[in-house]
Amino acid sequence: MRQDILGLIDYKGHLFTPFKGTNGSMNLQWLKELFAELGFGFSWLPFPKVAFREPEFFADRPIIYNSSQDRDLMYKSYIEDVVLGLEWAGARLIPGYRELRAHHNKVFMEIYRDLHPDERLRSLRSRHYGTLEEFRKDIPTLSYPLVIKAASGDQSKGVALIESAEDALVKAKEISRSFHLLDALDNQRKLLTESDHRSSSNHRRKFIVQQFVPNLDKDWKIVVMGNRLYVSVRYVAEGDFRASGSKAPRAWPDEVPHDLLDYTQSVFQGFNVPFASLDVLHDGQDFHLGEFQFLRFGCGPVMNSPHYWERGEDGWRRIDERSRFEPTYAKAVAEYLNGGG
Repeated sequence: MRQDILGLIDYKGHLFTPFKGTNGSMNLQWLKELFAELGFGFSWLPFPKVAFREPEFFADRPIIYNSSQDRDLMYKSYIEDVVLGLEWAGARLIPGYRELRAHHNKVFMEIYRDLHPDERLRSLRSRHYGTLEEFRKDIPTLSYPLVIKAASGDQSKGVALIESAEDALVKAKEISRSFHLLDALDNQRKLLTESDHRSSSNHRRKFIVQQFVPNLDKDWKIVVMGNRLYVSVRYVAEGDFRASGSKAPRAWPDEVPHDLLDYTQSVFQGFNVPFASLDVLHDGQDFHLGEFQFLRFGCGPVMNSPHYWERGEDGWRRIDERSRFEPTYAKAVAEYLNGGG
């Protein structure tokens, strides 16, 4: 098995995720030195330089890369094309194409959740829609309240609580709106000139509706890097129902419930990835996995936390030290590859 890692860099020369003070990228030269200390070669390549007519170059090769959250996900679409091609060529993608597809795409995140073998991921029910017209047919069958979410968006942007059928229609119209004047004029022309023409929807931005978990005063944002868990708690602001993206301060607790750590580690191990960002909810009785990311999650939970948790033979222990992102990232990738991931 080849152990030289290839990193794919974007048009800005970035790898992984933006964070302050480093020009928005990990230090590639330092990352190369870190991987060398861990027994791996490392080089990097821009996405357009991936030569698919030489697929043997990528077969069995570990490849790390980043996603994008650009407007309308245009560059992310390009990254998806390249990564899917690499999957076809037999590369060892870290993470895989499905994990990339789920990033900034709540529709596929819910499909991913429903198809995952771990039943705990499916404790929150959801439905997905591609148009307002599809959703309108289901409105009478839904039980309220529900949470409606645009497919793309972070920090609770494009998220709303719907408490009635009337409210559902209003919020869904807003979230799914895709009106374009030229398309509307062309559609009107066809209605006048083609007797069998059916109007195209002006609400084609995909979205989901999800079970609402009431009475939450907080959630847990947990970034897992290999065997390290970086835990922060996000409180729900007064008058809101969302912890993610709220204006309430984030805390880095000195003590956390060990059953929370057990749950998070167990769920994480069900994903074939070296790192993840997981939103964990507790309804007073059970834990639930909210949203999850494997790419382009914030580095703040790693670098700003004064400690992290590791599990040893005697249980969970808190390690009181601040982490730097590149060494933490390299160690997680190396452990993943050495473990047969």
